[in-house]
Amino acid sequence: MEGRVIYNIFHHPSFGVLIATYFYLTGLSAGSFILSTLAYGFGIQRYKPLGKTGIVLATLLLILAPLFLLLHVGRPLRAWHLFVYLHATSPITWGSFFLTIYPLNCLIYGYYIFRGDEGKARVFGLMGIPLAIAVHGYTGFILAVIKARP
Repeated sequence: MEGRVIYNIFHHPSFGVLIATYFYLTGLSAGSFILSTLAYGFGIQRYKPLGKTGIVLATLLLILAPLFLLLHVGRPLRAWHLFVYLHATSPITWGSFFLTIYPLNCLIYGYYIFRGDEGKARVFGLMGIPLAIAVHGYTGFILAVIKARP
């Protein structure tokens, strides 16, 4: 896929299908999580039937989404470098931590929902809302700081 932007200058797209799929899956995950917290975090009864489905979907999609990132990079076995060689001002470093903490929060939140402990589920649901926004917002931040035309 090639494009011409201005004056017949060639620009190759910086993102392919794998990255677009990653963006899509993180958005679906964040939306599903927030829908689930409407039922179990805020106690809105009309969303209860969707609450359990939402957290299962959010967890599965967010476990699947980083796999598309690993398939996109040239050497996926070096992903551990993101956790060992930290660079505090790098958005990718922050994103790697968000992509680790948020699925763990989803798993704990889902565990308490299916166990029937709505008090603890509420706590992890409300803690997870900023994480869901951070994971999905991180994708927008990456698009904003990249020096290429997506």
